[in-house]
Amino acid sequence: MLLTVVLVVRRHQAWIRPTLRSVLDQDTSGVEVVVVDDASPDHTPRILAEAANGDHRVIVHRTDQVLGVADARARALELATGDHVWLLEPTDLVRPGALAGLTAALAGDPDVLLLGEVVRDLYGGERPPDAAPGDRPVLRDRLVRRQLLATLADEVGGDAFSEIPLATAVVARAGSVSRHEPPAYAHRELPAAVLQRWSTGSPFEVFAAYEEAFAQLSLSAAPAGRRRALAAAMLAQQRGLLAAVSPARRAEFFGSMATGVAAHRADLPAPRGRLARAELAAISSGRYPAYQALVRGRRLRRRSLRRVASTVPRDRAMLSARGRQLLYAVHRRRPLLPDEAVFCAYWGAAYSCNPRAIYEKAAELAPWVHGTWVVKPGAEGVLPRGVPYVVEGSADYYRVVARATYFVNNANFGNDIVKRPGQVHVQTHHGTPLKTMGLDLAAAKHSSMGLNLRRLMRRVQRWDYSISANEFSTEIWERVYPSGRYESLETGYPRNDVLVTASEETRERVRGELDLAPGQTAILYTPTHREYTKEYVAMLDVDALAEALGPDHVILMRTHYFYGATGGSTAANVRDVASYPSIEDLSIASDMLVTDYSSLMFDYAVLDRPIVVYAPDWEQYRTERGTYFDLMAEPPGAIATNQAELTEVLRSGTAVDAHSAALRATFRDRFCALEDGRAAERVVRRIWPARG
Repeated sequence: MLLTVVLVVRRHQAWIRPTLRSVLDQDTSGVEVVVVDDASPDHTPRILAEAANGDHRVIVHRTDQVLGVADARARALELATGDHVWLLEPTDLVRPGALAGLTAALAGDPDVLLLGEVVRDLYGGERPPDAAPGDRPVLRDRLVRRQLLATLADEVGGDAFSEIPLATAVVARAGSVSRHEPPAYAHRELPAAVLQRWSTGSPFEVFAAYEEAFAQLSLSAAPAGRRRALAAAMLAQQRGLLAAVSPARRAEFFGSMATGVAAHRADLPAPRGRLARAELAAISSGRYPAYQALVRGRRLRRRSLRRVASTVPRDRAMLSARGRQLLYAVHRRRPLLPDEAVFCAYWGAAYSCNPRAIYEKAAELAPWVHGTWVVKPGAEGVLPRGVPYVVEGSADYYRVVARATYFVNNANFGNDIVKRPGQVHVQTHHGTPLKTMGLDLAAAKHSSMGLNLRRLMRRVQRWDYSISANEFSTEIWERVYPSGRYESLETGYPRNDVLVTASEETRERVRGELDLAPGQTAILYTPTHREYTKEYVAMLDVDALAEALGPDHVILMRTHYFYGATGGSTAANVRDVASYPSIEDLSIASDMLVTDYSSLMFDYAVLDRPIVVYAPDWEQYRTERGTYFDLMAEPPGAIATNQAELTEVLRSGTAVDAHSAALRATFRDRFCALEDGRAAERVVRRIWPARG
């Protein structure tokens, strides 16, 4: 075996699948993959088992208890059979075709082959690394002779940051070193809080790790350039870790950082710019308050630049907004109200979805919680009588959001909301993602509604909990909304509880409101939004379909909430239900769902009623917007790609036959396994535990 790609993983459920695919989807002749799962408590073991199933190239070893990165790496080296080893990080992506080039480059049999790298930021941008291969204290940018790596790993101590001295020793003490210039992989640049989440050790271990690395350089009489690179890496990494350390220990961490920086001050490159020089001086002299003031000043300048860039001509509205912001700042000086909660759905346009289900269940299980809804101006009528509310942007709104302890939303609160210490944000989302979301939109041909991804990530930093309907969603959410601060609550969707517990009385009530006759088959039709069209484009002639199906069928047409009612239908057996307040009630009243790519299909499957996928533009949709799986290969029921096919599917009984039922059962097993009618209860009991 020529090369072993090694992955040491722990809690990498959101990232490991793309990394494995980047390796296994190319020519792997002479390549094996060894993955050591260090007792991951999430879905990582299942994902790895799927990858290894029937694939002789993949060897997976799961530890019974947490070993830590050094011992897990040693276990991987015991399992490896390759002459050389590549310790790839679980979030990195091997470039297409790179493995063939690497195996060819190993023909010269060097001790170490240094690899080219590109750095990929959160938003999909790529740039060259800050240091040359071999100058960074990392193992990912080098293929190392397995015996050399095993020998040095036994000599070098440490755990959480043992890679730093080991990587330094590998290059410093190798007999022969070659270079492979073309970038072999993309290294994902992730926030320090995310990286710290995967660590099994203390951030304070980083100081001993760098001292050991400098000692390794001294053993080999390394050139000054390598010492400068190591010192620069030390400063950058420790500054990043400082922000991830708990506030109570930051001063202590800063003191240890200052000691190390002062000891290696002569090796550090001269900083560029007055502010950078001042920050380095504050660190090396151990003046933490001065350093904090400099960092705060840098942040304030950035915020000021953003404000200047977005300045509009001053008018009464601007002055009024500034007045509200001043009021908001005043209220933020007052204590938080421990039992005050703020709820919002669909940017203040509705009283629905997961926030509504949580609000109503909290009234039952946590009656001490006082909930207030946020609605946008003009949307006050969506709220039932008696539900407390504030209008977004009003003085009352800023008073409430300044002092509330809990925030529950299926989208995000405004950019101007400041999260105070002690406030808790619950992000419920509003659908299982078939289409690409979050940071994946950076690569989408058409991004969603001109989404500002940097602002989005600042909003994600507020989250404390992320509600997930299923394992699939958890994996997606954690990757496209990376933040080490929130906890995923895999509970099922609270809004789907009513689908599980729906009564015949509810069904008959809603059918009566919709003027559906007894025995009529009600087909709920829900076309989704397409970002690449400027306005609603009808993909289906509903009047013609209604006529073809006859009076025994009624089509309930529910366009996406971005469009509202479209009107135009003259058929007696077509109802435009775009303005009907509850999609759950419409689902309960209907007998069948016809949709294209709407996330409603995942919720509707809870009812275990027929679902037909009408996909006349599937290839365009998956190309323009992007999707997470092939709906045509894994549908919840029958598929039609044009109106004639759809008519035949509905008239022939294909929609309700045994094959369609089997497809739906598989779909339900994958996406609806948690839907037992108690999702809202699980969320409420986690956020607001019972009082003694």
